[in-house]
Amino acid sequence: MMKTTPERRFWLIELLTNWEGRITCGHLQYYFNLGRQQASKVINQYLEANPGHLIYCTSAKSYLPATDFKPTYISHDVAEYLNWISGQSPQLPLSDDKYQLAHTILSPPARNVSPHIMRPLVHAIRQGERLEVDYGAVTHPDRSGRIIVPIRFVNTGRRWHLRAWCEKAQGYRDLVLSRLHGTPNPEGKVLSDLPPDTRARSRTFFSQLSYI
Repeated sequence: MMKTTPERRFWLIELLTNWEGRITCGHLQYYFNLGRQQASKVINQYLEANPGHLIYCTSAKSYLPATDFKPTYISHDVAEYLNWISGQSPQLPLSDDKYQLAHTILSPPARNVSPHIMRPLVHAIRQGERLEVDYGAVTHPDRSGRIIVPIRFVNTGRRWHLRAWCEKAQGYRDLVLSRLHGTPNPEGKVLSDLPPDTRARSRTFFSQLSYI
């Protein structure tokens, strides 16, 4: 989240320059209610802090990304731009639809998870305990019991799941919360030290999730 007005202005400069290929004084005037002279000053302040990032094109009457343009205020994730242009960004909410692009927003299906499932999971994570759970795995949709050691909750961007040590598989697995059934039963403290969950610290963790 941008904390100061200069950061928010620099964020918009980079967002539009990176994803739309240009930034104008008009953009800053519109979004920040600035005069043209003040908007031009903001762009110059950005260039002072980031020399060589923008070049002015007289024919387009816009600042374009230079060869050395390397954004530092945006995340480089296209979702950041798409969320903003569709009016969903907390960074700089769009006040109207003047600059919005045509878009459709689909809500993901609700994941119905009972509090009777969540409470034992939370307790087990906090206390380092084992649980017996009733889980409908992809390979065994008819559900099967297994003893797990819950480690952490992980959000993949689409849904939440549980990272846990599975005694049955003798490895770390990722359990979709909505596939848990009944009420997990406590099985006491972890019997021995668990091996390191090295994949969870890997940059490719989310492309290597081990769902069961």
